[in-house]
Amino acid sequence: MNDTSQNLTPYRKQAEKIGLQSSNSGSDDNTLDLGALWEAVKRSKWVILGTCVFVTALTAAVTMMMPQVYEAGAVVSVEREAAPARMMVGLNEQRDLSSEIGLLKNSGELARRVVSTIEDVADTTQGVQFTLLAPVSEEEPYTQYAAILRLQEMVSFVPDQQQGLINIRVESQDPAEAALIANSFAQQYRLFSREMARAGVVAAREFLETQLEKRKDDIRAIENEWEAFARSNAIVTEGLDGQNVAAEYAELQSQRDALTFQLEQEKRTLSILEDQMERAQPSLRSAVLKEQEVQSLRTQIQALEDQIAELKARAEQYYINDPTLRGDESRVRELAEIKRRIDGFEDRKMDLTEDLVEASREASGTAGGVATAEGGGIASIGQLGTLQGRIEEQTIKIEQTEAQIQALEDRISGYQGRLESIPRQTIQREQLDRRLTQAEQFYKDIAMELQRTIVTEESELGYVKIMRSAVIPMLPVRPNMKQNLVLGLLLGLGLGMGLGFLRQSMSWQIYEPDDIQAKGYSLVGVIPRMDREIKKTFNGSDVVEVEGRKLSTCLFPLLNPWSPITENYRLVRANLQFAAAKNHRDHGQSSQIMMVTSPEPGDGKTTTATNLATTIALSGREVLLIDADMRRSNAHKMIGVERSPGLAQILEGETGLDTIIDDTIIEGLHVLPAGEPSVPPTELLDSERMRGLLASVATLYDIVIIDTPPVLAATDPVVLAPNCDVVLVVASADKTDFRALSQVESTLEAVGASIGGIIFNRYDATRAGGANKYGYGYSYKYDYAPVE
Repeated sequence: MNDTSQNLTPYRKQAEKIGLQSSNSGSDDNTLDLGALWEAVKRSKWVILGTCVFVTALTAAVTMMMPQVYEAGAVVSVEREAAPARMMVGLNEQRDLSSEIGLLKNSGELARRVVSTIEDVADTTQGVQFTLLAPVSEEEPYTQYAAILRLQEMVSFVPDQQQGLINIRVESQDPAEAALIANSFAQQYRLFSREMARAGVVAAREFLETQLEKRKDDIRAIENEWEAFARSNAIVTEGLDGQNVAAEYAELQSQRDALTFQLEQEKRTLSILEDQMERAQPSLRSAVLKEQEVQSLRTQIQALEDQIAELKARAEQYYINDPTLRGDESRVRELAEIKRRIDGFEDRKMDLTEDLVEASREASGTAGGVATAEGGGIASIGQLGTLQGRIEEQTIKIEQTEAQIQALEDRISGYQGRLESIPRQTIQREQLDRRLTQAEQFYKDIAMELQRTIVTEESELGYVKIMRSAVIPMLPVRPNMKQNLVLGLLLGLGLGMGLGFLRQSMSWQIYEPDDIQAKGYSLVGVIPRMDREIKKTFNGSDVVEVEGRKLSTCLFPLLNPWSPITENYRLVRANLQFAAAKNHRDHGQSSQIMMVTSPEPGDGKTTTATNLATTIALSGREVLLIDADMRRSNAHKMIGVERSPGLAQILEGETGLDTIIDDTIIEGLHVLPAGEPSVPPTELLDSERMRGLLASVATLYDIVIIDTPPVLAATDPVVLAPNCDVVLVVASADKTDFRALSQVESTLEAVGASIGGIIFNRYDATRAGGANKYGYGYSYKYDYAPVE
């Protein structure tokens, strides 16, 4: 035995290396094992796949049920600088896109024009229903104010500061309506801008026309005065110096009159700006107060609606229990009180709704914002600041002009002493000449300015141009089917992985060899799945004929000794031999008779017992394989012998041991088939003859391996276990669970037996991860198959 132990040292080292000898392998490893996580995902692949398909299909169904929303957009260009023609007439205003966005969002007049345009289209187009013009509800009819509020929800504005563009976007369930509203908004905005732009030019033209008429009257009056002066006075000249002094005096008066005219224009401009500021400030404050009042009424109505809905839900419970109470609530005191409160809240809601309609109508009148002097635009806070700056600049200009006039007045007063020596007629003549020349020049200048203003007014098309009209969209922007499907797929993936991990955390099935060791069981060996090897080696055939006998293709130690599966059986053999030697050395006990069983049918115990017996026999030992599974015997099929006569006939006393045991084509391997029992197998196995048979064969063979039925399926292994040296339990990967294994352990302990070791069968070595990747899967990397 010592020699055997020494010969098995390499196997023991390999077994210890892959963790077969330790029951605590990996128990202290608290690091995250990505390989184990990946294996958990693969084991739950059908749960994950099913969840992904379900959630994605549900997402697609919900998306298809959602109303489709289309978006159409029109692009307009806003001139930030005033046109040259407007600059010529003194209208050099700057425009900011943020102010224009405020105009588009808040102008009640502009929104009213758009709604009116859609109404006209609806009147001319019969049978076309517009969402914008739909009634508020069954009880509330359509109103233009409600359409304006709905329009503000449908329209959005996106500025492009660098290009000076505004994208007018409209969303609607009707693509044609979205395009129509976007184009109407752009068109009305262009017309609105033209009216605003022309308003300043019109004011300038009217002022110039007034000044032109005034200058005509001045010229006419001066001419009459000159004619009267020429008739009544003789033209006298008092020397060249006197003429120069008179000319200088008249020039100064002419300059003073020109500055006086300029002062009148600047005061006129200041008056316009101050009037604009005076009208803007109270209108802005009024608009804000009205909007606050509207919002307060809406909040109160919403609160009443919530209370009414809650009370109706409570009343509905009474109606469900007794439908006859509907309309006759007085029969139940609590229901009558609920009905009374509902009626009170409905009356209060009706009053608030009327107040809201009135406040909204008043707010709509000021919704266009603060009117400016240039055409009813929106005076935002920024525009008011700009207006105040222009007023201050104009005031400074007026003060400077007044200072210039005062300086001229001082110079004119200095001429009084020098004019005393000049005849009065000369002075008057010079004054009349200068006044007439100046009046004529003023008239020409004003006439030219008026002509330019008229041309500017006629050519003014507004500062807004439509760059691109909206087209009817073909595809909806919401719901986004592709985006929703991707989100649904990701959600399904996450939910499926969560369900998969939850399922595995609640599962008792054994997936990995480490799971067995973690529960404290002794792991004797791991046997890989055979289906791929059978398909590869035997083209998927179940049997193969060898020397006239039909053998099972699962008999790998004989049929394919170079197979990695055979190598794993050798590892099990080495591990059992090492354990038997250690047991004999420490306790003086023999491990000659081994019972192979499993918790439930289908775990592969017969295949394991047969291949284990074959592997041990191939090592030069005499092995007897006893098929004690008389209920579902399969061992004889794998070896290629007859089932009967067999064990049943020996235990029933029909024949002796020597005539029953069959030799096989494997040297050293002998088989005792199950036979055909005529009495219950348990009675035969729990008999003195069976115990005597085991004592007899133990003296004839080196190793006796008994294949028994599953522990949880029959009592046969329970009565045999006390008569065996070692009980090996076969656990099937992804099938056997720890509850069944624990029940097997308890059942055997009840009769004084214990589980000597676990053989983990049908393990998929290709999916081995983490610590198992080398230990259980390495054989597939080094498959030295013999050449035929």
